[in-house]
Amino acid sequence: MAKVKNSEFLAGILEVFSNALSELQAGYTEKRQIKKIVCFALGTLVRGASRYQLGFLRCIQQHFGCEVVELYDPAFTKLDKAVMKTKFGYEFILRNREGKYEVLPASVNSDLTFFFLPHAEHELMNNLLYSNWSAGQLENCVIVGNSYGFWGEMNGHSTEVNQGFKGCEQPTHPYYYLHLAGELCKEHDIVNNFEYDLVFMQSALHIFPKEKLKKWKEDDKRWKRYKPPKKAVPALDDDSP
Repeated sequence: MAKVKNSEFLAGILEVFSNALSELQAGYTEKRQIKKIVCFALGTLVRGASRYQLGFLRCIQQHFGCEVVELYDPAFTKLDKAVMKTKFGYEFILRNREGKYEVLPASVNSDLTFFFLPHAEHELMNNLLYSNWSAGQLENCVIVGNSYGFWGEMNGHSTEVNQGFKGCEQPTHPYYYLHLAGELCKEHDIVNNFEYDLVFMQSALHIFPKEKLKKWKEDDKRWKRYKPPKKAVPALDDDSP
């Protein structure tokens, strides 16, 4: 954790958070705060990258004083869970939701939830968006994950690896909500100057400011939530390495 805590990378990303939260404060009299952290796809702590990402998550938790931290990754071992539970008091989502996690809309509770999806599969981000596919819910989400710009570039490429993005404008496509969210999201770049550049490579902070969400009227057909996207990742046994 010390390598993250004492890094220029953390100082820079805390400034990014500050700017983003200032934007989300617009139109509110009470201070909007990050009260909960939810993390998908951290990976087993056997991996060095996962340990640094956990250090980052811990630094963000301490900075904002979040009492609730929930995680899920089918790759977590019993030892991983024991370490994070004993040392940090973290809780674990009991079943594989495949990224589907709902927050309350801003009209009910204006507290923010920070979602951390380090190098997560596209389907996980898509499913998270699907679960919160309303203006009020998206406004309460702060997400650090793969850059939307990166996904956009992939969408425009024709390599065999990126064929899965074809037809993503169709509601049946597994990246449909990821595709639509590009119009509603504001992406804040994260300067990747961490000592080990692959740990946070291609990451960005995403918010959904009120002014962008207002571009779509309440009855806009794009707000329709279709059937849940196809299964994202296979559920693995809790003892999987």
